[in-house]
Amino acid sequence: ALPICLGNFANHIGNSISGSLNAVNNARLEANRMQEDIAMGGPTSIHDAMIAAEKATLSMEMAIQVRNRILSAYTDITNMGI
Repeated sequence: ALPICLGNFANHIGNSISGSLNAVNNARLEANRMQEDIAMGGPTSIHDAMIAAEKATLSMEMAIQVRNRILSAYTDITNMGI
């Protein structure tokens, strides 16, 4: 039962990471859409576009930090003597 449990855990983590990366991508796409709307003279306010761009940047920075923590944990686990 242990390998199945580990497989389910890994699958759950993979789905979580995938969902998070999709959210980061969607934030960037929305910020880009708002910037294009401003450039075309649309109704989007500059204030809202700046907030969306900052949210996208913060989301990306957080994703990078999570990736770094996961890699660090993986490295620690692989270096453990079992």
